[in-house]
Amino acid sequence: MKFIVSMTFLLFAGCVADAQTTNVIDKKQKLAGNYNPALNIIQPADKNYATGIFKNGVAILIKNGNKLGLIDKRKVIIVDPEYDYIASSCDGLMSVRKGDLEGYIDTLGKIIVPLQKASFNDVIGNGRIVFSSVVTGNKKYGIMDYKGNVIVSPSYDYISPFTEIKTVFSNGDFNSYGLMDMNGQELLPCKYRSVQIFNKSGLVTAHTKDSVELRDIRTVGLVLQLSGWELKNPSLWDSKIIAIRKNGKWGFVNNEGKEYIPCVYDDVSEYNSGVASFKMDGQWGIMNIKGEPIVSPQYDGLTYFSEGLAVYSKSKKSGIINVKGEIITKPLYDYIAPFKNGYAKVKNGSKCGLIDKTGKLVLPVQFSDISVGEPGTAILVEQNNKFAFVNFAGKFITPFTYDMALHFDSTGITFVRKDGKHFFVNIAGE
Repeated sequence: MKFIVSMTFLLFAGCVADAQTTNVIDKKQKLAGNYNPALNIIQPADKNYATGIFKNGVAILIKNGNKLGLIDKRKVIIVDPEYDYIASSCDGLMSVRKGDLEGYIDTLGKIIVPLQKASFNDVIGNGRIVFSSVVTGNKKYGIMDYKGNVIVSPSYDYISPFTEIKTVFSNGDFNSYGLMDMNGQELLPCKYRSVQIFNKSGLVTAHTKDSVELRDIRTVGLVLQLSGWELKNPSLWDSKIIAIRKNGKWGFVNNEGKEYIPCVYDDVSEYNSGVASFKMDGQWGIMNIKGEPIVSPQYDGLTYFSEGLAVYSKSKKSGIINVKGEIITKPLYDYIAPFKNGYAKVKNGSKCGLIDKTGKLVLPVQFSDISVGEPGTAILVEQNNKFAFVNFAGKFITPFTYDMALHFDSTGITFVRKDGKHFFVNIAGE
């Protein structure tokens, strides 16, 4: 069972009350009830109403279980519960839907984009929204501003969120990609097999049939062109040293296109924490930033480093090794996930456990699934299709009682379901 559920629902959805007839509450009127600081919600006196969790001073108000509005912490209704759907977006906007009409409002209830017959995909930042319409039976995408003015007519197959006021677009049924700015000017023509923007490395990669162009993310100027070369996982780059393959062998170039480490390896990982994994003659080792071996090739498998640790494998079992080549755990597990916030899920057969960065078992290998929350929150564990919360000392906060559960948010509140009912619990399990 998957742990990932929409964070919009977690932050704004409330406990839906039973649908009953009730008096209409006028806009700007106060809702009778009490604010619960532990749950960060209002508990209305009228059982026909419920609220979601407050975020940035507002929460969704639910009327009769199906109509949605907005309320502030003073219990003042700032948007009447009249919409069929409300969800938070970026730049402080909320997408709303009423029947087949969609639009955007702000958290004060002001209409930003009037309700209209259009499908809005998302606010993509810098004052822009992607919207779609059906043209000759096919859905096409365009861009409008926060006032509803069309900047780019719906003529593209795909438009991604803006990065550094630039966005990737596609035309021709996803066969070609280009790059445009927030005003719809095409900075790179729609002729590439793929275009990707990477803030971390400051580069844009544009792939043609025979080469890869690396471009500066700010100017889109050509940095270098690698003909007949292949790049490895640019989304994981943490330096200007780029893993490339030529003539079937892997090595590294710098951001000027000069060979940094010769292409002599069967495979390599990306550099992370100043080291990279490399493969020669079927075995894996570790090299430093200069390409000097720290650990000679001796492992059957070796992942990229995450939080200063990598997973190695020997005789079909996995263990943990650090950037110095020191073994942290012996090969005891069938599978070890990359470390997240200091912890990694391990697996033997169908059972999961959890280890810390010293290799110590925080949770025994006996659960159906495990997911680590943010620091200071909790671990979510699953057993027999039921969920429970465990703290980072391995102590259970709740028993296996929930049919569905999400990770705690930054306020220490989460959303759960039990026996068909939805409600909130805090970090103490209350």
